[in-house]
Amino acid sequence: MSELPPVRIAVIGAGLIGRRHISHVVAEPETTLVAIVESHPSGAAIAESNKVPIFTSLTDLMDARKAGQIELDGVIICTPTHTHVQLGVEAVQAGLDCLIEKPVASTAEEVRPLLKCIGQSGGVKVLIGQHRRL
Repeated sequence: MSELPPVRIAVIGAGLIGRRHISHVVAEPETTLVAIVESHPSGAAIAESNKVPIFTSLTDLMDARKAGQIELDGVIICTPTHTHVQLGVEAVQAGLDCLIEKPVASTAEEVRPLLKCIGQSGGVKVLIGQHRRL
């Protein structure tokens, strides 16, 4: 096990894929689940069962971070595809490393704002979740 402190992660989206990511973050000794972002009412029970706060938007999570109420190193974005780019841009602008579920966008053109933001970020890391091989 690493001598570094665990990486503090928030999962954005607590649907089927989000719940899988939550379970992996919780099971991994080198990560700590610090929050869940979910606007659907079912998210409250998931957050409660994992003993973490729930936020209904990334903006609310960022406000809590700015207020010193939560420490955060990165996010996993598990929301519907059409929200990935905007959430990714917001997270990168906040200096957070990201894992974004696939597909990152519906077209190459749609992903350009995120790519531009990453390029201007000064080193924020972004990974697109592609775990299956052909």
